[in-house]
Amino acid sequence: MGTRRTFGTTRKHRSGRWGAEYTHPVSRERVLPGKSFATKADALRWLAEAEVDLDRGQLLDPSGAKRSFESYATSWLEGRNDLRPKTLDLYEYLLRLYLIPYLGSIAMAKFDSSAVRRWHGQVSAGTQSSVTTAKAYRLLRQIMEVAVDDMLLRSNPCTLKNVAVERSAERSTPTIDEAVRLAEVVKPEYRLMVVLAAVAG
Repeated sequence: MGTRRTFGTTRKHRSGRWGAEYTHPVSRERVLPGKSFATKADALRWLAEAEVDLDRGQLLDPSGAKRSFESYATSWLEGRNDLRPKTLDLYEYLLRLYLIPYLGSIAMAKFDSSAVRRWHGQVSAGTQSSVTTAKAYRLLRQIMEVAVDDMLLRSNPCTLKNVAVERSAERSTPTIDEAVRLAEVVKPEYRLMVVLAAVAG
């Protein structure tokens, strides 16, 4: 037999554990915690936390949170009419090769910092440059920030340290002998320029 309260309902199962549920005020969808509770007090505490989130305007959208990352990210990118063509091409490229293949099937509600760490570990093991990995991480972080605004996540799970910074490999500097050999094969009017560049940096 269920116990009714102002917000949500609790119910004792035959196993002796307790369940809880409430109806989302916007989507009118039935929301369950995804687990049972050892005591009625635990079930009531879960409902109370959801009610507080509702009062604060922080109650997550259960229907939206069930969307896959691929669905959400694709819709997000389709709505970005403010992007320059080159940026749009870059985002499409990163999504296609480095985000959707690894994260596409995950429901938005399932994202947490451990999922992001696993993704980063997998992508970092690839043959692409660290610069590309950093760009992909920044794009993922940007998408997740919007998901927080859309009430699909409570917080951005992209919390990894120092992985969003692009670190290009340092280019080697030619020796004087290499610069002289190069100067010998270019047009005469450019030889002095090559030597000066090598000496003066």
